[in-house]
Amino acid sequence: MRLCLGILVGSILAIASACRDTGRLHAIDLEAVYERTDRDFESAVLFRPDDSTADDPAHLLAPLIVVESGVAGSVPPEVSYERTEQGWAYRWIDPVSGIEQGIHATLDAGGFPLVYEVLRDSSGARLMFVDMSLEQRAVEEFGSPLPGRRFSVERSLADTPDVAVGGTYEPGATPLGPFVYLWNETHDVNVVLCRCMAPRVFDIVDSIAYTLKPYESRGRPALAPDAALRLPGGR
Repeated sequence: MRLCLGILVGSILAIASACRDTGRLHAIDLEAVYERTDRDFESAVLFRPDDSTADDPAHLLAPLIVVESGVAGSVPPEVSYERTEQGWAYRWIDPVSGIEQGIHATLDAGGFPLVYEVLRDSSGARLMFVDMSLEQRAVEEFGSPLPGRRFSVERSLADTPDVAVGGTYEPGATPLGPFVYLWNETHDVNVVLCRCMAPRVFDIVDSIAYTLKPYESRGRPALAPDAALRLPGGR
């Protein structure tokens, strides 16, 4: 069993809370966020890391970015990465709209992605995706999801009114970067999937390599503990 229950309690998403856009809307329509993550794409363009960084540890967990309604020959984003205390953060800017997006992968003791947090959502929500085995352990410890929630790993709406778990993903046989599906207009994340899972798009019209490079922190503030989820064995 690769989950170490106490290892990430209270700090599982600290780096992501420091990285993401901290602006919040006063009222967040979480139901609309949940509903958005249920939809499939008709067509999309796939952006993948090029081979020039194949020997870099960041390459292994770099995302495969699936942009809805893309066209062949689309301009790829330039993706930057940063090693964090809990895992890896990846950021990119859409070259057409200028919209910044990214994900943070919190890793378990075995190096597998345990939780992905989206670094920006236009609704103001903190959108997350969790390993199926983590959700299963939450079910075993806490029971059914709380009112208004979809997953047992989610805290109550009163405790974390801006947090939404958009879905779960299979852990996979080896640590690898996920598929990250983006809506074309807003570049909000639709879903985060393991590469081992069935695709959520009917037609990939092109596959284009992107450049992966280190991210320069530029003096972000110190991190603080975070308790966004109900973690099994935690508080």
